[in-house]
Amino acid sequence: MELSSLGKDPIQPDQPTGSDVRYEPEYEHLQAEIDKLSLPSASAGIDWKKVSDLAASILAHKSKDLLVASYLAVGQVQMRQIEGLADGLVVIHDLIANYWDDMFPPKKRMRGRVGALEWWIERTESALKGVATDPIAPEKLEAINTTLTQIDTLLKQHLSEPLPLRPIHRALETIPLLSEGKTEPEAAPAGERPQPSPPPKPEKVTEREAPKVTPPPIEPETPVTEKDAQKVINSGLQTLRQAAAVLLEKDPTNAVAYRCRRIAAWSLVSALPPESNGHTQIPPPPPQVRQELIDLKDNAHWSALIASAEQRVSQFLFWFDVHRYVSEALVNLGNDYQSAHEAVCQEIACLLYRLPGLVDLTFSDGTPFADSETRRWLKRIASVSATASTDTAQIPEPGRGEPKEDGMADTVEKARALAKKNKLLDAVQLLQAELKNCFSQKEALMWRLALCRMLIGSKRTDMALPHLDLILKDIEAYRLEHWDPRLALESLKVVWSGYSNHTDKALRRNAEAVLSQIAKLDPAEALKLSKS
Repeated sequence: MELSSLGKDPIQPDQPTGSDVRYEPEYEHLQAEIDKLSLPSASAGIDWKKVSDLAASILAHKSKDLLVASYLAVGQVQMRQIEGLADGLVVIHDLIANYWDDMFPPKKRMRGRVGALEWWIERTESALKGVATDPIAPEKLEAINTTLTQIDTLLKQHLSEPLPLRPIHRALETIPLLSEGKTEPEAAPAGERPQPSPPPKPEKVTEREAPKVTPPPIEPETPVTEKDAQKVINSGLQTLRQAAAVLLEKDPTNAVAYRCRRIAAWSLVSALPPESNGHTQIPPPPPQVRQELIDLKDNAHWSALIASAEQRVSQFLFWFDVHRYVSEALVNLGNDYQSAHEAVCQEIACLLYRLPGLVDLTFSDGTPFADSETRRWLKRIASVSATASTDTAQIPEPGRGEPKEDGMADTVEKARALAKKNKLLDAVQLLQAELKNCFSQKEALMWRLALCRMLIGSKRTDMALPHLDLILKDIEAYRLEHWDPRLALESLKVVWSGYSNHTDKALRRNAEAVLSQIAKLDPAEALKLSKS
């Protein structure tokens, strides 16, 4: 019996979903086995093979029943671990996709369906936590996550309050990934798959649980062989992935969370995935997932966009649109997120440097790893990163990592032309778009200076004041007068111009303090300004 057909093939042509089997002998035997999970008197433990066989038989010949499918899916995880998880997810997905309106429990008993799914989520998470599996290929984990995401999308369509599948996603994050260049052991033919050794201990519930005692931490062994070392690395990356998720949840401005998530995802990827004429066999992200991110972006739900997109980083290793969405959201959330934005861009640049040609590949259906907008974003990141300073200061030395002068001059000239035509709003939006998509703090400073010059020249110094304050903060924070005296001088002159031309007395006093800073860098220039 092929598990892959259980959610697709009808019971009978004239009765696709069959009939309710809740009082049939097969179901009673199945339920009796499942009940061993909660009955104190059941000391022998549950027979998961019996559960799977009975459930598969019912789904094939008797009834398309969501609870029965849930029993089958959990049984497959218990017996065949990751392979079983993949097959069980397909059955759940196909059953919901093909038979939602007429399957059992009937729609009028929606609470029964929700209860079946909640049981499946809880038991699948528990089973995955007990899995001790060899590392699997990133493509296999990505395929599993894709099916799980498709289930999530279907449930959101059918349920008024969608069920959170995050517990299963979280459990999957602990599965070790196979290093590129190594192959997985061949799976045994159907019916001859080796059983996990040792088998999972039967779950028992007593009337009064003994208090749980946390065992003392186990000191990791020092690796002595290549295999030992690989195990330590896999374990470390799992822990890193989990820690990154916690950091992001607690503080979405924390750059370490974004950096560590990407290090954990890509560290073991050392070669391009297998491809033919640029096409890989990696499943594409579902259209519903793509649309969800687009909707969040279009509605400027930046925090929600980050939360949703970051969850996809480990699910879709080579879907670069996700990282562009994160980057744009971080920029729009303001200066507190600047370090996080730079971390995302730097890790992307590092991956592209290691694996040239990766961005040119496509998923199995021809969907590009990076759409046209993402490719432009990646090209910009790569070009800036290639010339980035290796100094510890976050603002590079002169001439490194800054936007090309010709390109910037053209954009600034367009903005000035718009301002002269009394289209100041369009001019500001043009420069603001560049400011929001900067890779480095230095690039942001240069675009901010251009914006301030235009606002001051258009007699809208009041609009420039917040940016002038930020410019002063950047000069101080990055000690710009030491790393780039020329840029520091130009920046201070713009700030002085804005402050000195304002009617506010406090700002005029600030202008005098700025003039003193200018005098330290260029006394002659300070004298000229004081006479103007």
